This record gives sequence, C-alpha cells and structure tokens, in this order.
Amino acid sequence: MLSTLILQCACREFVEEQRDRGDVRKWGRERGIDTQRIYEIGQLRRQFRELLEDGGLIEKNVGEDSRERRIKAGDRKRLGEMKRDARFEVKKRKVLKTDTHFDSIMDKEENEHSIMDNVQAMEFYLKNREGGMREVLRSHRLNDASSLVLKMLITAGVYPQYAILDQYNSYKLGNELFAHTRNKPFAVLHPNGCLALLPEALDYDRSDKGLSPYHQLIVFATFMETTKPFLCNSLRIPALMLLIVAKSVHCSEDEHCIVCDDFVQFKFVRAADFFAVAENAASIRRRLATSLARRLEGDTSADRSLCTSIVCFMRSNVEFIMSRRACPDPNIEIGFVMPSGELLHELEDGTDFVPFGFFNDSAQDTKVEEDLQRSKAESANKSIEYFCDHCRKMLSFQSAIDILRHKRSHP
Repeated sequence: MLSTLILQCACREFVEEQRDRGDVRKWGRERGIDTQRIYEIGQLRRQFRELLEDGGLIEKNVGEDSRERRIKAGDRKRLGEMKRDARFEVKKRKVLKTDTHFDSIMDKEENEHSIMDNVQAMEFYLKNREGGMREVLRSHRLNDASSLVLKMLITAGVYPQYAILDQYNSYKLGNELFAHTRNKPFAVLHPNGCLALLPEALDYDRSDKGLSPYHQLIVFATFMETTKPFLCNSLRIPALMLLIVAKSVHCSEDEHCIVCDDFVQFKFVRAADFFAVAENAASIRRRLATSLARRLEGDTSADRSLCTSIVCFMRSNVEFIMSRRACPDPNIEIGFVMPSGELLHELEDGTDFVPFGFFNDSAQDTKVEEDLQRSKAESANKSIEYFCDHCRKMLSFQSAIDILRHKRSHP
C-alpha cells in the first residue's frame, strides 16, 4: 500500500526505464509493482491534464508542425496493426512440471514478451514522446520545499480525513499504531502501509510535557472498517498545516492556544509564538483564498511568493504542545477566529471563503434522513388500482398478491 510520494517516485523511475528502453516487466517484478497500474496512472494523468487545459487552468502545449503530424500518423497506424495482432495472438498453455524449480520458471517468463507488452510500451511512447518524458522527469523531481507544497494540496483534497497519533504508541516494527480521527477514536494505521512498515519515521523528539516543534498529523485517503477501523493510504504532515486547511480555527488569546475543528489543540508556551503563528496562518489563508478566487475568474497570474510563505510557515521552529479533545462538538463555527475575537474575512470584498471540505451537518443529515423515510413510506403506501369484472367496480390493493387473493375469492 504505497503512499502518494512513494508512488510519485515509482512513476518517475518507470518513465526513466521507458526512456532508456529497458525491460519494464523485469523492473516491475523486482520492485513488486504491477506495470499495468502504472500505464493506467499515465492515462489518467494525461486525461486530467487535458481537462485542465480545456478549462484554461494551465497552458496548452505548442502546436505541432506538419512533419510531426505525419510521424504521429504513421506511428498510430503501426500501433493499430500491433493491436490487431495482439487480439488474435494465441497464448501458450503453461504446464507446471514437478522437476522444474521456481527460479527457472521466473527466468523463463522474463525472457518471454507478448505482443500486448509491446503494444503498451508503444502506446506509452506515442502519448509521451521524448519531450513528454523529459517534462515528466523534470516536474516529478521533488525536494523538501516542493514535497511540502504537494502535501498541503493533498491535505486540502482529503480534508477532513486527518488523524492525530496516540500519545502512548510504541514506534517499533510489529506494534499497532493507533490514531484518533474526529469521529472515530483508536483507528489503526493499516499494517501494510508505508508508515506502519517504517514506524520510526513517526517518532520525534518532545519534552516530558509534550513540547516540540516537530509535531505531525496523519492524513488518509481511505477509511476501511472490518474487524478494526483502519486508515489506508496515509501520509504524515506537519501539524501546523492544519491551520491552513481547517474549516474551523479558533484562537484564544487568554490561554495562548489554537483549536482546529474543536478537535486538535495547539498550546503555546510563549505569547510571541502564539501571535506569530496565528498571524502567519491568517495571512496565508487570505492570500490562498484570493489566489484561488482570481484563478477561477480566469486570471492566470501566479503568486510565486505564496508557495515560499507556505514552506517557511511549515519550517517554523516554534515549540508547542499538541493534544486532542475527546468529545468534539458536532456543530462548530465555520471560519478563522483571530486572537482579537474577530472573524477573518479571507477575500478582499469582506466575504468568507472556505474552499475545502465540510463536516456533515447534523441538522441537514436529519432532514435528509426524514425525507428518505418519508419517500419510503409513500412508496409503501402507494396502492394499485384494479377493475374487478365480478364486482364491476374499481378497487385498490397494496400489492399484486392482494389482487390475486381477491380473484380467488370469487367462485
């Protein structure tokens, strides 16, 4: 169960292998990766890019000249012929012999290549070409700063699916790692996940009172509940990132603490650190909301300094105590409440902008449930009209069985 960043690195290695015309099947077998999934990821990535280009969110690629179009037309014709050959390819029947060792079987399979393997490699090359591969290799090279920005985007996308690690976890391989979500305490990190297989990555230095600048949270894409509640496709993020994406942030000047979603609490020992973190988080939220609003209106100018501010905020060496509230209020106030008690207006016109997810509103859920129950009751009470020849009148029945019973009641 790969995390997002590890999957990104695997895709980059796959593109490098394709560029060097290496053995992709052998590469995938050595790393335990199904190359078919990588091909599918590439297709989804290309389709998503086309949607962004059609929406004007990113620039389209430069048009091709007549020579490139002729080359592509010839390659597409060759690809169509290869697909037809692959459709009529007769697969060899594999027979397992008792005196054959497993290693020799694997070596034999590595040397065998079907036409479909060549079709997939050819199709991948046609869709990406040399320029496309260079662009993927250039854009998929992550450093610490770009990984922090990517983590923030992932956190905003899966919000409010985040969890705080249990303070009594033992970060040793083989131990269960518990994390608490807002609605489900004592969930378990999936044992096949990257974080569960490398538990020492979740451990960090902190004082006896829990004071540390390295606090972190867990964001996850899937919540799976079987015999236990599991957090799947998880990713660790700096805890301060929650101040940027949270729907509800309340800063208390009296206690020098910040509460997010009435669940995660940040307690600061020094007042200067409290005010600095609150002001920086409010500034980033305001600039981020303004940038998103302008982009949706068609303004393609980018605020380059915004990414720098986000990275600097994540790297701030501020010590604080992070804890969770056991019973968060289901009805919370939306918005960023400043230390002065004023509500932050994230757009220049004074309106509030909450671009990320929402928690389920209990009142709205109750109304929806009542509507569903009402519709079920109406469908259950819906009668069937039937004209009886013996009674010579129109009758109403609840079901077809009642009609049959009425027919049998006549001699």
